[in-house]
Amino acid sequence: MLVYLLIGVILYVILKRKKVNKSQAIGFLFIYLFLGIIFNSTVFGRKIKLKREYKLMIFWSWKEYLESHKIKIVQDNILNIIMLMPLGVALPIVMNKKAKMWQACLAGVCISSVIEISQLVFKVGCFEWDDIIHNTIGVLMGTIIMNRIGFMKKRQEIDSVTKE
Repeated sequence: MLVYLLIGVILYVILKRKKVNKSQAIGFLFIYLFLGIIFNSTVFGRKIKLKREYKLMIFWSWKEYLESHKIKIVQDNILNIIMLMPLGVALPIVMNKKAKMWQACLAGVCISSVIEISQLVFKVGCFEWDDIIHNTIGVLMGTIIMNRIGFMKKRQEIDSVTKE
């Protein structure tokens, strides 16, 4: 709880010094809270296993699905894509401009890698390259959606000014 209060104070000071606008401050706070929830559900809120687990083959999940037709595998992959989409949505807000795809990709790979490595180190999950790939796709999708919404909003503003 103290950490959240500290973050709030820091954001307030930054906002007062006009280093960021309100949207950016809210975006930072959202990302902080969002990542707290994500790390709690993927790392800190899990039971410790007896041994470290990892799957190093890229796209093992899709290969297994093609062989077994277990729908749960596809559901897990889709959930991994959806899981970090909000981070992609928040990126353009925090940056106060359209986020470039390489920036979204870097954010996705970094955050997802920290999650996967933490799961491996703390023995609370299975390190999977597939998860990193799917999480990164989710960040990219969220960024594309938000970039489009931002573009449409600016286009509407331009259209409304030119009509006057």
